[in-house]
Amino acid sequence: MKTNAAAKKKMNGRKKISLTALLIVLTVLVNLFSISCFIEQYEKSCRAARLQAQLEEEIKTGERLSVEYEKRTNYRDIEAYITENTNLKKAETYQYEYLRDESSNSSVVKNTEGDEGFLTQLSRTFSVIAEYFR
Repeated sequence: MKTNAAAKKKMNGRKKISLTALLIVLTVLVNLFSISCFIEQYEKSCRAARLQAQLEEEIKTGERLSVEYEKRTNYRDIEAYITENTNLKKAETYQYEYLRDESSNSSVVKNTEGDEGFLTQLSRTFSVIAEYFR
């Protein structure tokens, strides 16, 4: 009986040692995996921060370019060039604009008139008459 009890204790002791060793190995593997995940996450966050800084710099560059473009563009010169060289005139408030819609192969009429008072309408009427006699 003593041998059986001693053999069982010895067997239980070995099981406990092997179970403890298995748990230690699993804990080490899980820790190694989590460390590698943290390293990968850190690398990705650093890369994202660098890309964000690049994006902000490119946005600032784009804003500077658009401001510079607007400074260089003189819309009065463009309007004068168009009226002199192409014989086009800017639409008055009493005129209609015909806008061509390329996607549906049709034209749309845009009325540039707004709700105005009596004096404005009277002035517009005289402008139409004056334009007719030009």
